[in-house]
Amino acid sequence: RDLFSWNAAAEPDQRDLAGLRASVLELLSFTPAHRDEILREAEAPPALVIDALIELVLAGEAEEHSGGRFALKA
Repeated sequence: RDLFSWNAAAEPDQRDLAGLRASVLELLSFTPAHRDEILREAEAPPALVIDALIELVLAGEAEEHSGGRFALKA
């Protein structure tokens, strides 16, 4: 197997990503929390957690506040 080919890297499964989005959503509250705190608590790869946060914002379930803070959408 060629370790340097594009397909060699494992892509996250869509079910795993949906589960991560649900986990990140559970970490949020109506009080904004800094993304670094969310990253620590999520215990998942930072890039995937940031992707989950962005997807939650785009879906209207969360909102981003100044200073890199996120909260549930009121």
